[in-house]
Amino acid sequence: MTHRVTVRQSTPERILVRGATLDNSGLDTFLRTAYQQMYEVAGRGPLTFTGPAFVRFHGVCDDDNETLVEACLPFWEKGAQATDLPDDMTVRDLPETTLACTEVNGPSAAFPQILGAYDAVADWITRHGFTFAGPARMVYRRWTGTPDHPDNHLEVAWPIEEPAEH
Repeated sequence: MTHRVTVRQSTPERILVRGATLDNSGLDTFLRTAYQQMYEVAGRGPLTFTGPAFVRFHGVCDDDNETLVEACLPFWEKGAQATDLPDDMTVRDLPETTLACTEVNGPSAAFPQILGAYDAVADWITRHGFTFAGPARMVYRRWTGTPDHPDNHLEVAWPIEEPAEH
């Protein structure tokens, strides 16, 4: 499958975060539990969401590799704030950043097919002379809860910056 890569600017975001170090075998269970807990915390606020939930991968997360994975839920920093957080949940502010992105839909958004989207974005970044500026993101534009559902729509987004001139 060919992945069309685009570049967009993100806005600064305040996010609710829950992280764990794991491989692909524990990813689905972790994300379901993390988002359930995060939505419970958000409902107590109540927090005003400013965008879709997303996951940050600090390395390769597949059957052979463990990495830090962060479930993220963006909310309005001028509204209600998260309180009484569990020990494994934090609030963090992400700065504005430039993102190299591609979209994946339906069965292409399921593991292991989605790995091709990450490879395509990484190859594009390298080919165009950018540098990687943070963990890759998987943004839930539309998610049914079933990994290979035809209505799923995800975005793979990687923070980038222009290389320094020498």
